[in-house]
This record gives sequence, C-alpha cells and structure tokens, in this order.
Amino acid sequence: MATHSSTPRGSDASSLRSPLVCSHGRSPMLHISKTKDNPARRFWGCVFYVVQDKCEFFQWANRANDLLVAEFGKLKKRLDILKSRVVSAQSRFTAAMVFAMVG
Repeated sequence: MATHSSTPRGSDASSLRSPLVCSHGRSPMLHISKTKDNPARRFWGCVFYVVQDKCEFFQWANRANDLLVAEFGKLKKRLDILKSRVVSAQSRFTAAMVFAMVG
C-alpha cells in the first residue's frame, strides 16, 4: 500500500461532480487496510492496486461519503451501458430505414 496520500487531479472525495480518479484515469476501488497500524480501515486505491501497477493513488475513505461515491460509480457505469445500447439501437434503426427506403 502506498505510504502517502496523493491528490487526484483537482477532485474531492466529498464532491460527486468530480469523483476520484487515479493516475490511470480510472475510478478507484474501496480497499481494506491489513496493516498493523490501520487494521480494517477502508481506503480508496487504484483498481490496479492488487497487481502493483505503479499507481500511487491513495486516500483514506470517509465513511459518510463512501456509499455516495460507490453508488455514483455504479450509476455512472450503468449510464455508460445504457448510452452504448442507445447508440446501437440508433444504428440498427438507421440501417432498417435505409433498407426500407431502398426496398
């Protein structure tokens, strides 16, 4: 685990308008410390924390904001999925209209 706290590109843990972002440009995951000094303390770390992929993103979790930030991440992921489905449906609709006009 990183020993210092890095500041994620102008974002603030309490702000849902600017969620946490690691140096990979990804939303961090909630991890649980297993150290002697901070047993079971939760912290935000890079999604690649487990594989030690040279990202030093680290921020202690604030219990009041944990659920909000985690829920925001889930909703953002769901929104991205829905957007891609809309784009796909629009493409299929456009293709169907072209075939209907030609045929």
